[in-house]
Amino acid sequence: MRMKSRIMLFIMVAVLAFHFNVVLAFAGDAVIKKSLVEAFDEAVIVPYPYQGKAFIKGVKRDVYEDQQIVKRNSRIMVPIRLMSYLASEIEGGGSQWEAIWHAQKPKEVLLKNEKLHKTIQFTVNNKTMLVNNKPKVMDVAPQQVNGQIVLPLRSAAEALGAHIDWLDGLIVMSQEPINLQHPQTNAIKERILAELKDTRKPISYPNKSIDLLAKSGKKLYFVRTAYGEMDTTYTLFQRMEGESKETQISLPGKPILSNAKVVNDQLIFISLEKGEGTLYGYDLAKNLISKIAPIGPWDSREGWLGDVRYLDNEWYVILHTGDLTMGGESIYTVENGVLKELVSGKNFIACEKYETSLYVEDFNFMSESTRNIEMIDIKTGQATAIGQPDYTYGVYREITEEGTSFNYSRQSLYVKGDYLYTIGYKDSDPKDTSAVYKINLNDQSQTKLTDATKQFWLIEDKIYYIDAASGTLKLLDLVQGDVKTVVDQKVLNVRLQQGSFYYTVNVKANAYEAGVLYEYQIASGRNIKRSKHSVSTYYVGNSRTFYTTDGYEPGLYRINSDGSSTRLVTGNIRAVIVKEDGVAYTLTYESGIYTVK
Repeated sequence: MRMKSRIMLFIMVAVLAFHFNVVLAFAGDAVIKKSLVEAFDEAVIVPYPYQGKAFIKGVKRDVYEDQQIVKRNSRIMVPIRLMSYLASEIEGGGSQWEAIWHAQKPKEVLLKNEKLHKTIQFTVNNKTMLVNNKPKVMDVAPQQVNGQIVLPLRSAAEALGAHIDWLDGLIVMSQEPINLQHPQTNAIKERILAELKDTRKPISYPNKSIDLLAKSGKKLYFVRTAYGEMDTTYTLFQRMEGESKETQISLPGKPILSNAKVVNDQLIFISLEKGEGTLYGYDLAKNLISKIAPIGPWDSREGWLGDVRYLDNEWYVILHTGDLTMGGESIYTVENGVLKELVSGKNFIACEKYETSLYVEDFNFMSESTRNIEMIDIKTGQATAIGQPDYTYGVYREITEEGTSFNYSRQSLYVKGDYLYTIGYKDSDPKDTSAVYKINLNDQSQTKLTDATKQFWLIEDKIYYIDAASGTLKLLDLVQGDVKTVVDQKVLNVRLQQGSFYYTVNVKANAYEAGVLYEYQIASGRNIKRSKHSVSTYYVGNSRTFYTTDGYEPGLYRINSDGSSTRLVTGNIRAVIVKEDGVAYTLTYESGIYTVK
């Protein structure tokens, strides 16, 4: 009787599992399949027939537009390089599938993944593939079509570790199976297919493309770029909102607008005249040009405007000269129309003005990088080294099984009273990771304040920092000494704006992938979900927040005061400029500049 009850219970569980699309895992708990809505940001989706577009983890991309997915004997066949690209995107985390082909063996191709220590060899017209040199039979052999080797999709994907689903004209690849019968899946499949059937090409350089540069009141400024065999020409245009007429803005000399900066409603740029560079400012509101300072001999191929700031009614300019490897940078002020050099270095990663001194962090990856903070007396130019001799500052050193990497954030330097706050690590200790340090400017002594961290912000007597181990946002009270977690998620793309931390979150904790937007309000301590989509970019104004998404409901969205989102623009957005009086934007697949309130 007891055995019969167990059998009946098993049958009931199996029926329920089938009905609710649950995968039974006898070695552990049941695994519930996600709907396509839930799995969209983790999946790779391509249509058949292929139009050169795919959804890669929630973002529509134009990939391998010259390749075709074909059908042979009722089997879907995918070009080898497209297959390796899609498989790499599914894996993520730096795991790359490399397609290797040699002319000496034109019918053989090898897919290789160094991180997974895996190889898969395919041979045209041979149903046997070699997975790490072990034979495995496919139902269809690879073929050569129009000069390209194509692989049977299902067999190749499974060998690569991906799960394949066919959904009414959509090929869905993921690491886990998806619930194809879920109402949410059925609700979005047609929208996904419609986006991927779009045959439009991105607006291409140089004939159709324009670069949105600035918005000042109702004036829109944009740049057209003409690429020649030996030279590049930049032309500035202005257009009024609601009008189609364009006006070319006459600028002196030969302006270099590829690295121009907009500061305080002024366009700051370098212009060339007879091999000499000059720094100019163009007032966007008044349409007036002013000469800031001559630079001297200038080669725009190996020199550019690095950064410009206007602090306490003074210009501070960073100029880079030379290539990225051997070149360097200098910081200047402007006195009576002349550039005055304050300090030179390799790569300035942070700059902070406090009272009459300028504090800079310079990271020289080519040579000695320790004790890389200097305090410059702006009036006299006298430089004083700050910090301990064996420490490197302003740089996040991360140590993993794959090696050591270095990253830096320009939000890594604060000066308050007699103390400087920055991140740093002990260079002579190969296992030491970056943490926040408090340096006494009088005696150079320093105190370690946090565990390993990637980035931090000093707000009054509190330090907010990203914990390197957990990826969460933590708060250190400098008075009480208490540490607490304020955001218990792996935060990505963090910005401190308007009294809040804005950040994105995604499954893979990858800052280069789309993620849902959240806001942590410092005053209230509340964490609020701000987007219903995974966002590609976001923009925080004084009173309004916007985001763009490139998913199956692409467009520009405004976040309303009640937390809801309103789609202002439908389509894939290329560039956005947010001002309090409106938003200017360009589109990926349509030419022109547009505005919306």
